[in-house]
Amino acid sequence: MGCYWLVMLSLINNSFAYVQRTQAAARSLARARSPSRTLYLGFTRNNYSYYLRENKQQENVCPLDSFALRNCLGHRYATSSLASSPSADFDVDSKSVDFDLREELRRSYFEDGETDGIFAIAPSIFSHSVTGDEILAAALEAANYNKGQAAGILNALIASCCASRNDENQQPADDIVSICLDIYNAWDDQSEEIGLYPDMVTFCYTYTVLVTQATSSAASEENAFIYKSYADEILERATRVSKKLGGSKRRKILSTFSRRHGTGVQGSDHLDSLQASYGDDFDILHEDENVIVINKPSGMVCFHARKTTKGKISRKKKNKGAKSGKKRGKNKDEPVIFDISLEDALNDVGVPLSTLNHESMGIVHRIDRGTSGCIILAKNDDAHARLVTSFFLRHAKKRYSALVPFHSTFLDDDEELHESGEIVQPVNGKAAKSIYRLDRSIGESALLLDIETKTGRKHQVRIHCSKVLGRPIFLDPLYSEDSSRGKNGDDDHIFQKFKDGKGQRFFLHASSLRLDEFNVDVTASLPDWWTPILNE
Repeated sequence: MGCYWLVMLSLINNSFAYVQRTQAAARSLARARSPSRTLYLGFTRNNYSYYLRENKQQENVCPLDSFALRNCLGHRYATSSLASSPSADFDVDSKSVDFDLREELRRSYFEDGETDGIFAIAPSIFSHSVTGDEILAAALEAANYNKGQAAGILNALIASCCASRNDENQQPADDIVSICLDIYNAWDDQSEEIGLYPDMVTFCYTYTVLVTQATSSAASEENAFIYKSYADEILERATRVSKKLGGSKRRKILSTFSRRHGTGVQGSDHLDSLQASYGDDFDILHEDENVIVINKPSGMVCFHARKTTKGKISRKKKNKGAKSGKKRGKNKDEPVIFDISLEDALNDVGVPLSTLNHESMGIVHRIDRGTSGCIILAKNDDAHARLVTSFFLRHAKKRYSALVPFHSTFLDDDEELHESGEIVQPVNGKAAKSIYRLDRSIGESALLLDIETKTGRKHQVRIHCSKVLGRPIFLDPLYSEDSSRGKNGDDDHIFQKFKDGKGQRFFLHASSLRLDEFNVDVTASLPDWWTPILNE
């Protein structure tokens, strides 16, 4: 028996050594920079083997099995017609660069709006035959070796690969996938040397590019298999990184959850108990095997960065809240007392959530504690990665309802607000854009605005209402400057009675969310506690 395992171990070692030799040879050839040298990838259908050669007449110089090909795929020798014929040959030579890549990246990122600038310049960059190594070096130089900014440039370029579409199938073309993997592999190969590592968003963007093309009708069977296999490897790596970042406490939580609950739990089956614990405003707007969309009540935080006993759900707390009504305070209009997060509430009833976010399960985007309305959570890691990419590419269409003062708080502005308008104003130093429409006025006390966000900056709607329109959202503890007192500073103003003293709710509501990739198009009704104001 011992001899058997020795033989098996020897075979495994030889196999790994073969793969390493194959990878080294392939990458060495693929990175050849002589203008007169052209590399070709061939495919032999009779034994499903791949090989590299320097010209169409030359003998095979580097056989490649599918595993080695998958691990070397990004280095410019996988192209759009991969394995499409018994003897396919592909030109993968990199031409000389006829433009200043470093300067183009620097200008686009720092002068044209960071990621927006990179999105705009990406097609031009991809049209030139530049390698991942060249892009990596140019990104570092353009960012003056600031690792955070360099990572931002690289991630935006990878995400741009997913945004680049094939006109016929609306899918990333095979050559764009090759560019994406070229950047990813070059970054990964040199991460130790440069001290900059691919992060979670890098994994999510790369995974989305691969899995999108793998499921494309334009992809051949062989290509689809290669893309899907590589995508699975990247997602597994992302899961390992998330567990490592989360630490032992996070791993314990995940282990406990897997023991207590199954995988097929639906949140809609527990809606009654969730509403009994967290209020009638809590609602499930959409749910399938991939995502769940919640109408979050005001006062409920999305997740706790630090777990404390105050936010821990216990049987005693739930029974006390559901039976005695103390969960919501003296009146049903008051915010929750126990600081239970949305993540914990869904975990408590067994709704499966993704694990890629090491801080919180399922969370892809956030809305503030005091904001109510639509929020989407991922139920598995595949959906999480694709959601992260969709939000980054701004495929999510989000609208908000905001209640603001009728009169501007600006001393030199007595004009009435226009029926609609566009707000283009940086938020925290980053480009931000919102479009507002006047829904209706409430006497001469307030205006109900409908606001669509074209970017997703932190506190964007709150800052745009306060700093640009001069009409801060009522009860907003950060930007309102006590707008609840009304124009004349009347302490008995109608909005004053809705203050909770802790700033845990204000008149901002995420009213709708649309994501076509996930067949999500939902609208959340306004909170019940807004009713007395709206009926004025």
